[in-house]
Amino acid sequence: SQPLQMLSMEAQAIGVGKLDEVEERRFPIREVDSLFRAKEEMKKGLRSFEKFVPRELVRELLASGREAELGGERAYLTVAFADIVNFTSISELMPPEEVVKMLSRFHGILYQSISETHGTIDKYIGDAVMSFWGAPVENPDHAFGACLAALHAQARLAEERKRIKDSSAPPIHCRIGINTGDLVVGNMGIPDRLSYTVIGDSVNLASRLEGLNRYYGTDIIVSENTYRAVSDRLIARKLDRVYVKGKTQGVFVYQLIGEKGKVEEKTLRDLQRYEEALEKYLDRSWEDSIRILEELQKGHPNDKSILLLLSRCCKFMEEAPDEDWDGSYRLG
Repeated sequence: SQPLQMLSMEAQAIGVGKLDEVEERRFPIREVDSLFRAKEEMKKGLRSFEKFVPRELVRELLASGREAELGGERAYLTVAFADIVNFTSISELMPPEEVVKMLSRFHGILYQSISETHGTIDKYIGDAVMSFWGAPVENPDHAFGACLAALHAQARLAEERKRIKDSSAPPIHCRIGINTGDLVVGNMGIPDRLSYTVIGDSVNLASRLEGLNRYYGTDIIVSENTYRAVSDRLIARKLDRVYVKGKTQGVFVYQLIGEKGKVEEKTLRDLQRYEEALEKYLDRSWEDSIRILEELQKGHPNDKSILLLLSRCCKFMEEAPDEDWDGSYRLG
């Protein structure tokens, strides 16, 4: 009876989503041995299934005893998009096998950073990765988790670039956009083919923010909602107020810098000076803004955001914007 008790206990464990490593055991009674091997095959199948859909979702379904159903619910979550800088240009010069290796390196680093902060990888879109925090397992600190994942991913990519410096492998640089807001999360698609994902305007904004990095020369941009949720623990620079595609009003965007206590004092002073220049710009005090920006430019000649704001101030000195101008800049 002991082998049967063991099988019963392990079946119950599988039923609540506990899928330990497959065990190699043999039993003298053929029927018991057959049951044990069938159980291990089922466990293998479920472990493989976890590689295609969020692990937490699989375990939640197993524990609840429910079948996955079409449908979603409103939730306040954080979404991130990340992709490789100049991926198309780089991949055109590489054999397909090397492209796959490069993507595997990139996706592996992102997976590690996302999973350790309790995020969910939604999908891989070519070189891009879409992920979110706060579902299927509820996490009130989802914005911080997303930002920490982004910082960790960039740090790991920097370490990898050092490691492969003398090899033929191409260095990987990445851009990330993060937004926090209302969206719909759940099983989308058709009853026979579901995808656990998030949809909504907040998702679109995260994607737009990722693209803005190209314009400002930055590597992580977050929305105002995200920044407000993490401002007590993380440092960010208020970059600009912009119109993004799909939005009728301007939104403030922030460059994520690092964790509080881990950013150098000089960097903090320069960030503060840039934000002072931005405030002068928004107040139409072009000359004051130019003076601060020119000082900053001496120490940061390659900071694209400084050059962009300086260029706009000079332009408005010659031709002021309309009276109803609210400081928002329309890109493109």
